[in-house]
Amino acid sequence: MSLDQWSDRNELLNSFSSTILHETNGLIRGVTLDLADDCMIVRGNARSYHGIQLAIQALKQLGGKQRLFSRTQLQLQVEGNPVSFSIAHPQPEKVGEPASTAGDRSRAELTDATSGARAS
Repeated sequence: MSLDQWSDRNELLNSFSSTILHETNGLIRGVTLDLADDCMIVRGNARSYHGIQLAIQALKQLGGKQRLFSRTQLQLQVEGNPVSFSIAHPQPEKVGEPASTAGDRSRAELTDATSGARAS
C-alpha cells in the first residue's frame, strides 16, 4: 500500500469514526474501525440498545456514500453482552448508465381519460 493510499484510508476511517460518535450522541464509546477485504469492521461499547440503533442508521448512510466496501460488520458490547450485525451497502448506480424499466419493453399507448378508450 502506497503512502497516499494509506493516508486516504486513515482519513476515511477517521471521518467515519467522528461521524459515528456524532450521530450516536456519545452512546457508543471506544470506537475502533478497520478495513478487511470488502468489509469495514466497527467495534466499541454501547451504553444502550438505542445507541446501537443510531449506529446502524449512521453506518447505512455512510456505507451508501462510498465504494470501498460492500458491507459493515458492527461488533458492540452492551453491558457486557456481545451484539453483532452485518450491514450490507448496495453500491450506488453508475452515473450515465440508462436504467432499464418495464416500459422499455412495452408499446406506447394513449388512454382517453374521459372514455377509458385506448388509442395506439
